[in-house]
Amino acid sequence: MPAKRVKRQELFDTSRYGHFYVPDEVVRFLVGLTQPTPGESVLGIGFYADGLNSILGKYGAEGHSISAEALPSEQFEALSRQSFDVILCAPAFGVVYPESNEPSEEMWIKWSIDHLGQSGRLAIIVPIGVTAQPAGAG
Repeated sequence: MPAKRVKRQELFDTSRYGHFYVPDEVVRFLVGLTQPTPGESVLGIGFYADGLNSILGKYGAEGHSISAEALPSEQFEALSRQSFDVILCAPAFGVVYPESNEPSEEMWIKWSIDHLGQSGRLAIIVPIGVTAQPAGAG
């Protein structure tokens, strides 16, 4: 007997959140961990922009927000020429970008490190496998 295909159904509309929903508690934790200060440049990748900016506002900071699924576009290209004091990232797990041929979480780690200022801070959500994989593997 063939396996029954189950249609994927969203529990609620996630279109405004990016690839997946990140609870405000997690966003507050990441912002608190990086401690952005007024005047610092902050980039949020893959978060609901209004929620992120509301939480950043409590620190007197403001930031730019882009989709974790962002491939080169005018906005992405402009941000790629900048460095940031704080990068908060919730990549789209398991998505492989044809341009880099690597999972988005690995691509965003590398991109973020390359775009941090001298004393920049990065907080990124990654699947456990990324942290358990030996350097150079995969």
